[in-house]
Amino acid sequence: METSEIRRLNLKRLAATYPSQTAFANAIYRELDQVGHLLSGRRNIGARLAKHIETALNLNNGSLSLPPPIAHDQNGQYNQSSEIDHNQQILAMLQTNPLPRDDAAAVYYLITRLSA
Repeated sequence: METSEIRRLNLKRLAATYPSQTAFANAIYRELDQVGHLLSGRRNIGARLAKHIETALNLNNGSLSLPPPIAHDQNGQYNQSSEIDHNQQILAMLQTNPLPRDDAAAVYYLITRLSA
C-alpha cells in the first residue's frame, strides 16, 4: 500500500472520531474543502501536511504514515476477513520510505521484540 493511501485511510479513521467534517477541519486548522479533498483522495497528504496534522492532533511523529494494525477497507472501515500482518506492513513501509537513523533503529527494535 502506498504511503499516500495509508495516510488517507488514517485520516479517515481520525475524522470519523469527530462529530462532523467541520469539527475535524477546525481541529487540524484546515478549510473544510481541503479536508474533503484529502479524504476523497483528490489530493494527497504530503510529508509536511502529515506532520502538521500530527502536531495539531497531538499524535506521534510519523503515526499518520504507519499502516493501521488491522485491515481496513477503502472507506477506513475494519474488515475482519482481510486481517494483515502488521509487522510485515511496517517492514515494507520502512523499505520504501526510510526513517531517520535513530527512528529506524527504534522501530526495528520494537518489531523484532514483538515478533519474538
